[in-house]
This record gives sequence, C-alpha cells and structure tokens, in this order.
Amino acid sequence: MLDTHKTNPTCPSCHKAANVRKHGKARSGLPRYFCNHCQKAFQNQYIYIAYQRQSADIPTR
Repeated sequence: MLDTHKTNPTCPSCHKAANVRKHGKARSGLPRYFCNHCQKAFQNQYIYIAYQRQSADIPTR
C-alpha cells in the first residue's frame, strides 16, 4: 500500500508548516514555497547549476 500523504514543508525562518503554500518553480525545476506568516519564499532543496554536467565546459577565470 502506497502512502499518498504529502507533508507540508516547514518554513526555515519561522518554523511553521501550516502557513506554507506553493510559490512556483525555481530555474532548476524544484518547487518553491511561500510562508504567509513571515512573508518569505524558500526552497527545500538547492542545486548549484554550475556543478551540472552540461555546464562543465564553462571556462573558469
């Protein structure tokens, strides 16, 4: 049996989960969230784009 219950992410600033809603997607494709309590947007996970395989050909200074 699959567990289809999704938990709301917790805001890293005010640590509340009840006031968090979806707020689009980041450039990396990961979902963004917005906290109505502290009025801040955040992501649960971050990806540094320069480390992706296709950007390995970018010259360094």
